[in-house]
Amino acid sequence: MFTDDLDTLLKKIDEKKRVVGKGELSKLLQPKHPFFADKAGKLIGLHSYKHDEGSKNYLCYPRVKTQHRLNPYRLQQLARSHCSRVSNQFADLAEAYQLEPLKWAIIEMGFPTPITDYLSKHEHGANLAWACYKRFWERYVLKLDDTSSGQGYRANLHIWSSENPLEPYFHFHVNIPNCRITEAGGELDEDGAPAYRLETKPWHRQRAGMLVPYSDDDRQRLNLGWRKILLDFAFRHGISLPKLEDGGKADVHLRFDDPATPLGRAKLLHNLAYFPRHPIIDYAWYTIKQIGCDFPQESIQHYDNRTRVGGWLRDSNKLLGAVGTGRDKQKRSPFTGKPMVYVGDISVDGIIYLSDGDLGYIDFVKGKPVFGDLAPAEVEWLKQAQHYPNERPPPDDYT
Repeated sequence: MFTDDLDTLLKKIDEKKRVVGKGELSKLLQPKHPFFADKAGKLIGLHSYKHDEGSKNYLCYPRVKTQHRLNPYRLQQLARSHCSRVSNQFADLAEAYQLEPLKWAIIEMGFPTPITDYLSKHEHGANLAWACYKRFWERYVLKLDDTSSGQGYRANLHIWSSENPLEPYFHFHVNIPNCRITEAGGELDEDGAPAYRLETKPWHRQRAGMLVPYSDDDRQRLNLGWRKILLDFAFRHGISLPKLEDGGKADVHLRFDDPATPLGRAKLLHNLAYFPRHPIIDYAWYTIKQIGCDFPQESIQHYDNRTRVGGWLRDSNKLLGAVGTGRDKQKRSPFTGKPMVYVGDISVDGIIYLSDGDLGYIDFVKGKPVFGDLAPAEVEWLKQAQHYPNERPPPDDYT
């Protein structure tokens, strides 16, 4: 069941004890493809929380142990932990500088197949791609209008296709918060230098009243700007781009996240985890449908999808200084952003006993919550998942 009504969702949460991310756990903890034969994980317990003080039931987050750093469920957990820290840090910044609730513009730009092929075979392909991004940021994003300077970004370069991670596809995911650094009206800092302040960057209001990061004219300028970057790169490196040369559009997509909207926080957390994720996570999902596929290339196994930050975001820790609220150490609701109440670590057998076998789950599909009940076979799988696949005892009723 999926719902986007927050009140209904919060009631649904508390109907029964729920395993969070059951779908990812069952698919990624112990993948069946031979590549993961020595990379399995096992379930060692559940961090359990009440959503709030008035809750009767628990949200249960899996605790796992893995045989290898490339276990895809472990990698997914690391990505989700990272996104929570980032989200909490920006909540601290908004509070410290009395900003309007932070929203995020998202720009995604792809390289056409001829350039992707060239970059994937070049020793310094990633560096060449980042050089294109830097030109796009400085020449176009920062110069859209009078309030575009002083912005910051979080950017990730993906070198693989999500649909088929064995195929290269160079593309960027860029997050841009709606705030920027400006001079503080002639004020000086403690060293006598001009002082700066962090302020909200205004967004464009559409005719229907919705606030969006970019107007239609902005969108056109960004598309044309990325197109020019691509054509210039192709000219320098002797690459033919017939579609773009004939006036075709570049691969640029614009959207935004607004955590203040219903389920907006869950969507933001999804994107903050999705952009810097390890390609092996996508490969693991791919092997479910393509069980006989090849092993991933070394370039994918060892790719460091580290987020690059630019503009004022390089100094975000300095901007916070000692203002931090400790929010980064709190487990917070993916729906409301409020702290949840830690109950304790509970074993798999313990949570089954406490729920009398009537366990539920909540999954997030592209940031959207999906609820359901665990079937008896799925409860039995939780028991079996306490062991590595080659150490499992015979199941009682496991299929």
